[in-house]
Amino acid sequence: MDARPAPTVAVPVTIVGGFLGAGKTTLLNHLLSHEDGRRLGVIVNDFGSINIDAALVVGVEGDMVQLSNGCICCTIQDDLVEALDRLLSVPEPPQHIIIEASGVSDPRSVAATLEQRVNPALATIDAVIVVVDVKQHLSMSCRERIVAGGQLRAADILVLNKIDLVEEAALDALETRLRPRLKRGRIFRAVRGRVPAALVLGVGVFDAARSCGPEAMHVHLHELPNGGPADEEGAEAGHDDGGHDHSAHEHGGHDHGAEFWTWSFRTPRPLSARRLRRAVDALPPAVVRAKGTIQLSSHAGRRAVMHVVGRRAELCLGEPWGEAEPETQLVVIGVDEPLAADALEQMFRACEVEPGTGGPAKTMWRWVRRVLPSGTG
Repeated sequence: MDARPAPTVAVPVTIVGGFLGAGKTTLLNHLLSHEDGRRLGVIVNDFGSINIDAALVVGVEGDMVQLSNGCICCTIQDDLVEALDRLLSVPEPPQHIIIEASGVSDPRSVAATLEQRVNPALATIDAVIVVVDVKQHLSMSCRERIVAGGQLRAADILVLNKIDLVEEAALDALETRLRPRLKRGRIFRAVRGRVPAALVLGVGVFDAARSCGPEAMHVHLHELPNGGPADEEGAEAGHDDGGHDHSAHEHGGHDHGAEFWTWSFRTPRPLSARRLRRAVDALPPAVVRAKGTIQLSSHAGRRAVMHVVGRRAELCLGEPWGEAEPETQLVVIGVDEPLAADALEQMFRACEVEPGTGGPAKTMWRWVRRVLPSGTG
């Protein structure tokens, strides 16, 4: 990146982190739709083989780079630097770049990579934003707190998201508990990531001492291939004859023992919303996140979007498919021992139906899932 003549003003870069399902993409989409005349570039990282988050980002067209199959905090740092260089190399580069890290990435490591490997005359870090799902945070397991706690320590700006899901007293208590970790960091409360862009973009509050210290935390994650956990060397992505994607990815160098695995599912066949809900309810507590774009048999012309965070689940209609070929793409993320890939595949294949069938034509399903005991499904 140093060979290119430096621009008059370095492009500010905002890093958005936060645990799985916190609402990072929702915040990103809000900022993109309220950019105040700035031309924004976006880099979206998802450690699964299918980048669901990138598929849900709207309004950036060619100014977006997708980074999948690894974490930008460790295994694909080179890809991150190359992606940033790509955005800065176009004839009219973005005036501000937002990097959405995966839900198990450490924002401090992302910031350290940029500080060490990017010419500050070309790009500088503006702020690290960490998004917190307040209801989820109050019920996190010890293992999940390992990851979320490291992310919080990176925050220049903390967005307490989904505040409509908790009581005011619980929210106040959580903010009081988290504030000491931020030192001089800012805290904003939000519903569906609605924070004014002027409060979080172009604010110049990045604290390198906090975000790039030597104690940066990492997480250890596996991606589940078609038949078991990833081996130490990882494996190439592959597709079976049914159009389902099972990719293996693993990275080491992590010292806190928090293991996450992902399993990816793709099918060109439509799904029944009722059957899909039953499948989601059958996922055990080890599944902490599931997300995807769904082809519903009852709504052939519009894609549906599914989000599962802990016990909360939502399936709602999104935009028309347009020129895109209708297809279901789903990612399941869990902790501890990976679920059997063949059992997961069987569970979601059972949701497939013939076009035009599969239950009532609801436009929104929102429920608390009936989580079955670990090991079921």
